[in-house]
Amino acid sequence: MKTFFQTNRLILIVSFLLVLLFAAGGAYSNYMTDRITFHQYNDLFPTATAFHPYTPETIADEETFVAAYHAMNRQTMIGVVYVVFAQGKMGNLTLAYGVDTASDKVVGVKVVSQNETPEYYSRLSTAFFQQFGNYSFDQLNMTISTVAGATLSSGAFQLGLVAARAQYALDFDFEIPSAVVLINSLTYNLDLATIVAKPILANITDLLTGETIDVSLSATFDLVAVETAGKAAPSAAVLAELKSTAQRDYIAFSKTVATGYDALTRTLIVKTRGYAAAGILATIVFNETFDSVDSGSFVSVETYDQSHDYDMAFGAAPGIENHLYGLYAADQAVSAVAGATYTSNGMIALFGYLDQILAGNGGN
Repeated sequence: MKTFFQTNRLILIVSFLLVLLFAAGGAYSNYMTDRITFHQYNDLFPTATAFHPYTPETIADEETFVAAYHAMNRQTMIGVVYVVFAQGKMGNLTLAYGVDTASDKVVGVKVVSQNETPEYYSRLSTAFFQQFGNYSFDQLNMTISTVAGATLSSGAFQLGLVAARAQYALDFDFEIPSAVVLINSLTYNLDLATIVAKPILANITDLLTGETIDVSLSATFDLVAVETAGKAAPSAAVLAELKSTAQRDYIAFSKTVATGYDALTRTLIVKTRGYAAAGILATIVFNETFDSVDSGSFVSVETYDQSHDYDMAFGAAPGIENHLYGLYAADQAVSAVAGATYTSNGMIALFGYLDQILAGNGGN
């Protein structure tokens, strides 16, 4: 053995040094990986001293799950970070959600990577990201305010939020809230006497009491009144879920709604969605028998690129609105205008609303 060591001493020394080098390199690599991870997620948990990766016992969705980390303050876990894939307009976004384990609330979201179209992705402002701060997992529907013009990109953040909560429920025995209300139907109120005060009608089942009642709602889906005689108003939990569910499944009802009506002149004021946040304000005059619309005029803050042919053809705003109204009044087909999709779709929604009002008041 002594002879072996003497004969191979140089080889053994070199081998030992290589082992030390590889060990040191591995330790340094692990250290650098830890530091990169720390700096990547530290803004989600500013008081964290480390982020320890872990593999959940059960993964809720293999297609969306990327990684999970325990956020540590020395020896105490203060939260968890879930990194997930979410489908945007151009493909997957990789998003990291920080969750405070003491309150079951999201503390923030961070974009790890994305390949969205810069023109549209840039519309996700600071205000958009702020809505993820203090976002509770206790609500039934994981809904967020998306951004017009970046609907698919911003919608990816909602998909990621749902995926993060599903994994959190498995890892921390969190119980995802179950439904407390069922919306059986939701329709426009077509009674011109109450159309402004009670623009939306709903038939709902209160799953806490088992009662099915009719209610009227505002344009923001808040309760106006219980329409079923002798029935009390639902609980705050039912009303909150009713509003969030309606915002998710019936959002179009809030985008085209009556804001005023003069019975003497049969003049209805309607606000409908458009490209600009303020939308389009329409003044509509019905004929005496409510068979048709006598006239329509529009106030619009929509913006157009006057260098495009579709703008030049219809003239200055509200040229597109007037053009589409002319087609509607002549009982001709109305379709979206290329380059002015939001504006024309808002007008199409307005015409559908008017048709319902005419049909509901003796017209056709």
